Amino acid sequence: MAPRFGFTYLLTGDGKTVLKANWGKYWDNPGTGAGNPNGEWQKRHAWNDTNGDLLWQPGEEGRLVSSSGGVETVANDPNQKDQYAINVAAWLERELVANLSVRGGFVRRKMDQLIATINTNQPYDAFTIPVTITDPGPDGSRGTADDGGSIAALNLQSACVGLPTKSFVTNVPGTSKYDTWEIAVTKRMSVRWSATTGFSHTTSRAYRVPSSSSPYNPNSHRADLVLACRQTDGTHRIPSLELSANLPEFRHYSPPCETGCAETPSML
Repeated sequence: MAPRFGFTYLLTGDGKTVLKANWGKYWDNPGTGAGNPNGEWQKRHAWNDTNGDLLWQPGEEGRLVSSSGGVETVANDPNQKDQYAINVAAWLERELVANLSVRGGFVRRKMDQLIATINTNQPYDAFTIPVTITDPGPDGSRGTADDGGSIAALNLQSACVGLPTKSFVTNVPGTSKYDTWEIAVTKRMSVRWSATTGFSHTTSRAYRVPSSSSPYNPNSHRADLVLACRQTDGTHRIPSLELSANLPEFRHYSPPCETGCAETPSML
């Protein structure tokens, strides 16, 4: 069941100011992958760059770090719940003059009961050993002039190092939230032309679910960013022809951060 509600209310007697709001629940479509115990087949090795050229060649595989698929087992949580999103929106719109209006609004999207495949042989509470990692800088090599500062992280307990991957598809205890503010001016179609220009600002607080590209990592649970967008579009009609133009301008702002993979002699 996915209930959805909405209303529109005239705030003034002249019919030029209207308040709109809605709330809705949207279930995710899990597809066949959520119930498929086979998944993808991959292996992850430590890399021994023996010739120092920073390019992988066959034979440079080190110890096995993790694997999935193939002969490894993947189990599904019998109590797993489907992922869903809650959307809430509210808008205020006012007609300034005939065929010209301005509106502003807010939209919140929250995603819950997130689904991920985790390795139960590497639970979060097994990452307890403090470790300091040197930022290798843009060139990716430690010990060079562009090295950054030190990064504090948590390493895996030695008892869990080298254990086979035991994959488990289940819900993870996190939520993702996205808040968007928007203001726009609209010229409705009259005397053969229409146009809209607006600005939106989105704050994303996404929960980083484990995946093959983002392993089960206790050092980073969130991926936050801010996205600002300005867009203008218009339409002009002439006999037997309609011309449209769209001029989007995107500006992306994120908190300073780095994402990478680092190893110590005892690190998985």
